[in-house]
Amino acid sequence: MDYKLKLCYQPGAVDVYCDVTTQTALLSLYTQNKISCTQPDSTTLVFESSRDRMLAVIALSDQAEYTVECID
Repeated sequence: MDYKLKLCYQPGAVDVYCDVTTQTALLSLYTQNKISCTQPDSTTLVFESSRDRMLAVIALSDQAEYTVECID
């Protein structure tokens, strides 16, 4: 089962900006928290466990660029 996290950007945010910022979040999760995930599109991260997703929510919750939302 996949556990998805959506990064919600301000309306009108350019797709390239969202893609690069989401990729930066992915790299940050891996290098700073040892949380591995994949990025299927410009605003979504996919985790292998609910534990990793929840830790990612905590790690990314203080970002000004986006808010995070768990999705199915």
